[in-house]
Amino acid sequence: MAATTTRKKVTARLESIGPGGSWTRMQIPFDAAAAFGSRGRVAVCGTLNGFAFRTSILPNGDGTHHMMLNKALLAGAEASAGERVAVVMERDVASREVATPSDLATALGKSREAKEVWAAKTPTFRAEYVAWVEEAKSAGTRARRVGTTVERVARGLRRYD
Repeated sequence: MAATTTRKKVTARLESIGPGGSWTRMQIPFDAAAAFGSRGRVAVCGTLNGFAFRTSILPNGDGTHHMMLNKALLAGAEASAGERVAVVMERDVASREVATPSDLATALGKSREAKEVWAAKTPTFRAEYVAWVEEAKSAGTRARRVGTTVERVARGLRRYD
């Protein structure tokens, strides 16, 4: 399937799902595979009631797609489950790379295994570790997290494995 640069403007209803309706999702009301060139997960960006978002739409297994909405997106769009929302959506082709801090890059460079795994993994894999390292409040904690990151990456483990 060839990806297109189609921008879709639609309205859709938000629905509650999951235990006690704790999650909110939106069924994509158009053929996402035809519009975006993939039957699988598709990175998208756009607006929901004018509020900007950058996320992915996910396949349902029947040829349709849906998008999960977090609390920040719902609040920004001033929307809630059961409501209809105005959606503008297009395939997100912008890079999702996160810069590797210099201390982490130096430590990764000292381990051939870690360096190779780091380079081969997805931007999300790398972003999880970068965020964890950068959230450290003291130099000692940061140094420990850098060391732990190198050890875990060398073994191919995700941040939360």
